[in-house]
Amino acid sequence: MRMPITESIVNRMHQILKRPIFIGVCGRAGSGKSSLVKRIVDEIAVLNIPVSFYYGDWRFRLDSSGRKKWIEEKWKSGMDEYIRAINQYSWWDFEKIYHDLEKLANGGNIVIDDAYDRTTGKKGVHVEMKAPGDGIIFYENCVLGGVEILNKLDIIIMVNEDDILCFNRLAQKDSARRAFPDILARTLMTMYSENLFFKLLLERFSNKLLVSDSGGMVGGCPKIEDVKYLPVPAIETENTPNQTGTIFIDLESIAENSRENLQELIVDNAGKLKELRKKGNHMILTTTLPYNQAHDIYQKLKEHGIIFDQLVSDLPVGSRQVVDNHQRTKLYHVKTKKDLDEVGDKAIKRL
Repeated sequence: MRMPITESIVNRMHQILKRPIFIGVCGRAGSGKSSLVKRIVDEIAVLNIPVSFYYGDWRFRLDSSGRKKWIEEKWKSGMDEYIRAINQYSWWDFEKIYHDLEKLANGGNIVIDDAYDRTTGKKGVHVEMKAPGDGIIFYENCVLGGVEILNKLDIIIMVNEDDILCFNRLAQKDSARRAFPDILARTLMTMYSENLFFKLLLERFSNKLLVSDSGGMVGGCPKIEDVKYLPVPAIETENTPNQTGTIFIDLESIAENSRENLQELIVDNAGKLKELRKKGNHMILTTTLPYNQAHDIYQKLKEHGIIFDQLVSDLPVGSRQVVDNHQRTKLYHVKTKKDLDEVGDKAIKRL
């Protein structure tokens, strides 16, 4: 017995006169797109219909490490550049994707010598793919592309799964090559541009759309929730010798709970902050500022040569509580810039 999504595809195929048939498969990273398509292909195989399977990820512009560095550089260039960089439309070379698909549609074969490998996160894989003739071309990608390619697709499958399930799958899959914070940051980034794409589908291409979960059950269109927070890249820093611990500095507390005093705080305490770092401390700065305003703080820190490990933005307004079951955390109640001086002196004396 075929899955409901396969049955829906077969029913629509009878209404499509041209060949080959283009079927786009999209959905969040971790939604189960590849596994679902493989099951669909197996079920369609009994109909003796030739099938080709094209991965958009083959045409990533950069490998994982290169993309991460590129996004960090764009962050340093300003918020506008950063927003453009985390939009996945800039991650793939869609011009080459369009060319590949057009070649397959015309009966040609494609060869890619620097394809991206999902398993390793690196490029350089050799891929050869034959055209299916009068069959079906499945094109799978989180984001299928712009209006140009969407107009050419005959059927669009959106694989819809709960966001938490998608994240858990990614965390399990990528744990060997990515740290957990990197997986979380990447998820927030990709959700931002995926949502833009999904809204485009629902608004302009709903007549081509089939929505399914990863088990092949057809369902209704999902509600697209806006991403309210975007991750701020950590600063690339050199290793410091004799690292003794981590100091968390809540900027609003030291600035006497005034966001307007934050840049003045940095200027007045640049020497103390640099000395703390020089003496071997990791430093994590926290602020209630949203990510778009935190960029100004980042630039001021950079301007004064203050090296830190991470700037955490978007914290809720209110008190801060630290839980440490091993009692290895030394807590200082810091309310003013004078308190910062005293904490700095104590931290330095302990070295």
